[in-house]
Amino acid sequence: MLPAFRKVNPVGDDALHAVENNVDQALAPLLALPFADGRLLTVVLPGGASVATDHLLGRPLTGWLLTDLSADATVWREPGRDTQIVLNSSAAVTAAMWVF
Repeated sequence: MLPAFRKVNPVGDDALHAVENNVDQALAPLLALPFADGRLLTVVLPGGASVATDHLLGRPLTGWLLTDLSADATVWREPGRDTQIVLNSSAAVTAAMWVF
């Protein structure tokens, strides 16, 4: 879980209060994006066999994006438990992915 932006709210410091409001307004839409609260995982897939790995999110998986593949392969997700992502691939590959 991403930490929320906390305002200090100093008494009598209107300039700092204005800066905090501007930062809060700028960050709020970014922190609200579903994929902002995720983590990068690297999984070694043998090809043709399912591999289950804990996604470490502490909540059910919302989605995932492949960020890098070590070889030419198709990677897909199979049904799994809330705490894991189960992947398969068309060839042996190391896959980096952002899970959210």
